[in-house]
Amino acid sequence: MEDYAKIKKSDMGVSIAGVNRDSKVGNALFQGDMILTKKQADEILEDIKESKGNRDKRQAYRDEKYPGTLWSQGINYVFWNATNSARRVFKKAAVIWSENTCLEFKEDNSATDKVYVVHGAGCWSHVGRIGGSQILSLGDRCDYIGLGLHELGHTIGLFHTQSRHDRDDFITLHFENLIDGWEDQFAKESERTNYNYNITYDYGTVMHYGATA
Repeated sequence: MEDYAKIKKSDMGVSIAGVNRDSKVGNALFQGDMILTKKQADEILEDIKESKGNRDKRQAYRDEKYPGTLWSQGINYVFWNATNSARRVFKKAAVIWSENTCLEFKEDNSATDKVYVVHGAGCWSHVGRIGGSQILSLGDRCDYIGLGLHELGHTIGLFHTQSRHDRDDFITLHFENLIDGWEDQFAKESERTNYNYNITYDYGTVMHYGATA
């Protein structure tokens, strides 16, 4: 995982936030493209309320079940109604992640814990290993390698880079320009639910929003 920051922004093609807004799913997703379990949502909301963004934050999701929230045995996946182009994008993204991290990917429908790659409404994913079946959606306009890398990063367990505790030392958020109701999409995470493997802040990583997000 230490090398994940080497995975840079490739061809994102389109804005994930824009695709998900057009698909009418953006408001239902955390930070625009993540689907949280109730437990994850409760923990994150509690941290935001308690810390108001001022406590140390890291990058990959964890809770009291950590390291159970990480894919220590590799990531199993199954294609479910995914388009041919989305399948190609996912497989290429999986190769890039595996080449830059210690993670392995295997297509295995018999696995207990697995990711269903689907053609859903928009581009989004569960965060980390939640146990059992979970979903990564590569819907219309999501079949770009940059988007596949980004969503697979969430599946691995990574939040957005701009959610880090130290983001204000590196970027400036113009809250006056945010779409009404989207302020929480730029919330910072807490040390209790985040881990960044001591990686320095990286503007170029595929997990960072664009300058005009």
